[in-house]
Amino acid sequence: MPNYSQSQLIEARLAIEAIVKDAIKYKKMSTRKKSANTLMHDSEAVLKSKNPIADAMKSMKSAKLRPPEILPDGLDDDLPNLLNPPPQKKNDDDPEEELCPL
Repeated sequence: MPNYSQSQLIEARLAIEAIVKDAIKYKKMSTRKKSANTLMHDSEAVLKSKNPIADAMKSMKSAKLRPPEILPDGLDDDLPNLLNPPPQKKNDDDPEEELCPL
């Protein structure tokens, strides 16, 4: 095993610390750049002036072009009216029982 002088060890340690600091700095910058790109806060987004969120929220007319699919037998019954349910009858056996409105 070679022997290193104290100054060589200090120099190597400083070089390693510099490499680690630069790696952390570049990682943070990369994260910030990705975030800015996603949020459309970067210069590339301004130059392209294309917002992927707005594109995703645009209405599509493809649903009107296709006819509705025919349902299999047993699935074409009327849907219940949940906004106006039929009135419930009060149980005559229990005069204290009151029905809560939905």
